[in-house]
Amino acid sequence: MATYNYSGLAFPWDGTLATFVEPKNDNDVLWSSVFNIIMTFFGERVMLPEFGSGIQGMVFEPGSDDFASHSAEIIRTALETWETRIELLDISVKESTQDPGRSFDVAITFRNVGDPVEWDPQSVGFTLTPDMQEL
Repeated sequence: MATYNYSGLAFPWDGTLATFVEPKNDNDVLWSSVFNIIMTFFGERVMLPEFGSGIQGMVFEPGSDDFASHSAEIIRTALETWETRIELLDISVKESTQDPGRSFDVAITFRNVGDPVEWDPQSVGFTLTPDMQEL
């Protein structure tokens, strides 16, 4: 059951007015917020320069288990700092099988803490690449 405790714009937005004003459920709003936090560069928000994750600076680092664990920790820290509406259950960063050594698959599992009735955790994922075009 979709809940509507939170309001806001959720992505992806297809560019039409109909989808822009369409109500988004909590999971859509939270996923959009999580994604925006992760993808925001430090200093990108003028009045809040510490907002974001800094993960973009990691994409040119050599791929390894250390890279994966460090990336997961960066994401965890950013989400625990900036998104209090979720409880993080798991963050997984693994080398992509489609583009090994160049991209990493990120999976985040969280629970909406504002909705005690709906206990089902939400899982979202994306691929972290140097060109960031595949997001």
